[in-house]
Amino acid sequence: MQSFSPLSQYLCTKCGSILKETDVQIEISTVTEDCPNCGALLANTLTKQRKREIELTSLPRFQTAFDLTKFKIDIDKISKFMPLSTTGSLCLVGQSANLLLTRLCVRSLLPANYGGLGSPFAIVVDAGNKSDFYQTVNFVKQYGMNLTNTLDRIVVSRTFTIYQLKSLLLRELPKVIRQYQPSIVIVPGLLDLFEDPNIKRKEAKKVIARIMQLLNSLADKLLVLASLQSTKYSELVMPRFDNRIELANANHGRLTVELYNNGKNATVSLTQKELTLVRRA
Repeated sequence: MQSFSPLSQYLCTKCGSILKETDVQIEISTVTEDCPNCGALLANTLTKQRKREIELTSLPRFQTAFDLTKFKIDIDKISKFMPLSTTGSLCLVGQSANLLLTRLCVRSLLPANYGGLGSPFAIVVDAGNKSDFYQTVNFVKQYGMNLTNTLDRIVVSRTFTIYQLKSLLLRELPKVIRQYQPSIVIVPGLLDLFEDPNIKRKEAKKVIARIMQLLNSLADKLLVLASLQSTKYSELVMPRFDNRIELANANHGRLTVELYNNGKNATVSLTQKELTLVRRA
């Protein structure tokens, strides 16, 4: 009679992914591959446990269907007060606004059961040259996503005048949405171009009104995110968004975060680390 060894599971300790189940002994120190899910060198992160041990100690947490499908800002202090949806609009204000915007851009490409939006593409209309490639790559790696595939799914267009911005949003963006079928549109630096002293206030207000009319109509069909700094025009824009997050620097490297959600507001305190580092479950 053939004797069978107990099954073992080999998993990456960095991301928790089970990569192989076998009764054959694997010499971990000789493994040269990277983890296909998080990119970690498996010679450093691969570990072996008996199958039954894993089954008993790693039981999944029960979640409701609503928990599995909603888009989450994975910072508990914010998400408890401001759950997002597949439609609507959110405005991020302040110096760290684009950091959080970049995080949400990458996160929107995660499947819904991982707290993402499950969007096939993210459309970015960069109105203030605010796109941060290195921070985007940082978040892609932290979420354990495939780098090339994820970057290919972020479609970016930059504008350099308010008229280019208006034309791109009103004429080109609808075509891009039809082509890529995104669930999210992101506008970093929404008001940056309007700070040009050569632009008359009356003309600026007229262009802003047309842009906000379009963004509000898009928010009925998908999720619209934008970032901006507090300027002479920001009060024209901020009330037009369903939700708003204002991030202000405070003492000792902390941020004061004002949350506005459908007429309700709350204040929380965050560190820069909480904004920058993804907490893995």
